[in-house]
Amino acid sequence: MNKNKRFIEEYWSVFLVGLFMICTMIFVAVRKDTIYVHINDLLDSNIMWSKVKRNVILSGRYGKAHVPFLRGDVSLDRLLKISLSPADWIYCLLPPFYAYVFCFYARIVISILGWVFMAKNILSEDQITKNFNTVFFCGFLYGIIPTWPVGSGTFGFAILPWILTDFVLIYKTGKWKYCFGVILIPFWAGLSLFGIFICGYALIFMAFDAIKNKRINVKILFSFILLCSTYLLLEYEKIIQVTAKSTIYDNIKRGKTLTLKEFLGTFISLFKNGRYHSGDCHSYVVFPVCIIGIIIINILHIKKKDSIKSILSDTPNVLFLGIIFSVFIDTLWSDNTVVDIICRFFPLLKGLNLSRTLWFTPFAWYLCFFILIIRLKNHYFSHLADVLCLCAFGAICLMGESNSLNVMYNDISTNLEFALHECITGEKPDRLTWRETYSEDLFENIKKEINYKGEWAIAFGFQPAILNYSGINTLDGYYSGYSKEYKEQFAKLIRPYLEADLENADYFNTSGIRAYVFSDEADYSQSGRYFDTAACDMLIDADIFRDMGGKYVFSRVPISNFKQLKFQFIKCFVDDNSPYKMYVYCIDDTDEN
Repeated sequence: MNKNKRFIEEYWSVFLVGLFMICTMIFVAVRKDTIYVHINDLLDSNIMWSKVKRNVILSGRYGKAHVPFLRGDVSLDRLLKISLSPADWIYCLLPPFYAYVFCFYARIVISILGWVFMAKNILSEDQITKNFNTVFFCGFLYGIIPTWPVGSGTFGFAILPWILTDFVLIYKTGKWKYCFGVILIPFWAGLSLFGIFICGYALIFMAFDAIKNKRINVKILFSFILLCSTYLLLEYEKIIQVTAKSTIYDNIKRGKTLTLKEFLGTFISLFKNGRYHSGDCHSYVVFPVCIIGIIIINILHIKKKDSIKSILSDTPNVLFLGIIFSVFIDTLWSDNTVVDIICRFFPLLKGLNLSRTLWFTPFAWYLCFFILIIRLKNHYFSHLADVLCLCAFGAICLMGESNSLNVMYNDISTNLEFALHECITGEKPDRLTWRETYSEDLFENIKKEINYKGEWAIAFGFQPAILNYSGINTLDGYYSGYSKEYKEQFAKLIRPYLEADLENADYFNTSGIRAYVFSDEADYSQSGRYFDTAACDMLIDADIFRDMGGKYVFSRVPISNFKQLKFQFIKCFVDDNSPYKMYVYCIDDTDEN
């Protein structure tokens, strides 16, 4: 009995993580694609892209097809090309839903293994044995934080412990095998989201080290050049596109001009909560532990009369300063006036989004938390340290978009909340499941009934990606890198809406990443189950619609001015397994000429 109790005490983290994996796998196996997944930057874009790419490959049209949105803008053809990224291959081999689930668990495993690998190089063997549960569980915590789970975010966050450890080993050992390890980084972490910042941080460290030691570390320099060269080789096409300034990304305004009060408020909010893609649930447990821990550490440093150099080089302080720097850069990039001034002096920065420095703060927060927990255990507060780890786990399970605006992609808390809602009330929440969002059966039936043959369409009152997922081509779409020429053309299509200066007009003019047929009454962002289906006008130029090759309009509401636009109403389609009432219209050929 005592032996079993001791075994559980030594490996409680493994049992708990195993229980989590088994329970969530059973949940997914039972519900399948009726789980709830956030739509923004997932179901409305990246997941659809992967489905389209997979369909192109399976149909034998690889290298020949154009994207089925934004009228097949040729600047986006690279979205249909298979990269060497493991995430890309997983989504090409598996159907999107199963690929998404597989990547969720793969990310956890990669994070745990990365944390163990990192711990082995910063802790002694004795410390590893003594703190095994902390190492294993903190790796698990980092693996389940709800950061952006697709694209480069699929594994980009998870491999940061591996990247840091590799550079530490290069610096400490100088062994060539670790230098060549950087070649793997671009395959797991994309250039625009992670790579450019990894290269930037490596360059800053190399310059700092050269000034400090009055010599350049040759192995770090070699690794830096090798890393940059690999990124250049793998993402040459994307680099050329950005530097050519031919896409709308070059003209996107980052935000309004901030007052000092707004600037400080933004900084504090980002520092405490993170934001959107980098929302990591650190606010309620990890944040206070880190703040209190750093204060105590520095009080002890001052009592010992340690030098400023010694204080600043203490790992928690280094991480804390890194977080402040990253948050400061993100806050700067939230002010469009500041961005314009910076880009006048450094024109190449115009095509970059430096606010993504914030994406590195989740790793910094959880690494700082891990180090402080280890120190707490070293001072005989082992049980308190374990309780704090469990509290951090609880915070991740409970923090979601319904109680935190800065956490968007927490599938754990979202499904816990809505599954409980269904069990208690017997009713479905005002939120669509994966299957309901795409409603493939509904759109397949529509395609058969209207004899759809690939004609161009637009979505009204919902996301165009839902049509693209079912093989319907659209003039509208969502992407930050399509051509300026197409934005100008699309602006002519929705000119009546833009001239009315309604809610989304400024959003399109200053950004344009969503080239949608906007409506303030039937807003695309109202993606819940209970949708106001009152009729409303669709503000477009019907002649431009025809000139662009458009034929169909798929609408979630009745269009009251369809006759003035010279459209024919075909039918309102419904399906027992779909929440949509889909009103379908087409151009009235009898009124042409």
